[in-house]
Amino acid sequence: MQLLYLILASIFFINLTNPKKIKCYAGINSDVDIKNENGKKERHYISKVTTVVCADTCILVEVNGKGKSFSSDESIVGCITESECKSNKKKSSKKKNGIEMMKIYEETGLIPQNLMDAGKEMGVFDKDVTYKISVKCCEKDFCNSGSAFGKMGRYFIGSILLATFLILLL
Repeated sequence: MQLLYLILASIFFINLTNPKKIKCYAGINSDVDIKNENGKKERHYISKVTTVVCADTCILVEVNGKGKSFSSDESIVGCITESECKSNKKKSSKKKNGIEMMKIYEETGLIPQNLMDAGKEMGVFDKDVTYKISVKCCEKDFCNSGSAFGKMGRYFIGSILLATFLILLL
């Protein structure tokens, strides 16, 4: 009978501390500086972020671009499978020009078409623009700030509940 209680407590502990789905802040944050005809910098800020639940993995793509009259910092986050994320991480190691980045964005669909069109008009995808890409694959909410503490809290609470249950059995 005590063995049955121990098995039930273990299953409860595993379900409490090992959630199947993770929260991910999906969307894009973009900070772009463009020189206008007068030589002055114009700042364009785009933020389109929502909270979604991913079944497998969050992908965090950080893109830094520089050109003659352009610089940008972008963070793109979304849901993806672990194998796709690792594949994208391998591909992201070398620098790319604006034309290559435009093809990547079109293939992945990470950026909405209206933002792609605006980027083309601003010269974001010109050949002289250089991009550096960093890809991070996040499992179990680790893409989101502070979530590591949340996961540790679940383990702590689960451990206390399991210990209390075992003490009551004895």
